[in-house]
Amino acid sequence: MAALASVLWYALAGRGAAQAALLGGFIALAGGVIYALRMLSARGGGVQSLVRAHYWGEAGKMGATLLLFAATFVLYPAVEALPLFIGYMAALAGYWVALFVDK
Repeated sequence: MAALASVLWYALAGRGAAQAALLGGFIALAGGVIYALRMLSARGGGVQSLVRAHYWGEAGKMGATLLLFAATFVLYPAVEALPLFIGYMAALAGYWVALFVDK
């Protein structure tokens, strides 16, 4: 979904906007990977272990997302904010699309 958003931004506003949208998608992907790794570490545990892993996974996901957005704005001050956030939201929307496509 973020790649599609990136292509659309490229057509509408050029290379900088497309790169920003793709970067937003990578930020969403990084958060999802952190969450998934934390949940995988709780495999085979009881219910409490899974719930604890869920909370820590979500905390890690939020922390990484905030850190990556902050790093993006500090290290790449010319980034176009709107495509960046749209790319992030498009990547998150991909989770919802996958839920309906899988059925």
